[in-house]
Amino acid sequence: MRGPNANRQRRAHAGRYAPDMRILAAPFRLLAGLLAAGAGRKLFKRTWAAANTADPPRPTDRDETWRRVLGAAALEGLIVAVARATMRRGGAATVAHLTGVWPGQRTQR
Repeated sequence: MRGPNANRQRRAHAGRYAPDMRILAAPFRLLAGLLAAGAGRKLFKRTWAAANTADPPRPTDRDETWRRVLGAAALEGLIVAVARATMRRGGAATVAHLTGVWPGQRTQR
């Protein structure tokens, strides 16, 4: 659909196309989530390397303190979660731009 009324036409057909879009978008959401998690982990390693000379501690390292292990896990979780949320939100906005249908649920206020 192209032209000046394309967005209106897409919105008019939104109910009919919405379930199909969820099925078609599922592999892309999965791929985007995996890419975002990988990018988040790389960003965490770079952030950790900038702040520390040693590698991030593993939870099973005997000589590491609880504070360092839990701090590293919290920082990694934060960075990965923000990267995944950014990717999912960007993907939803892209789908909405291309199809005229927001792929998620509308929140009630």
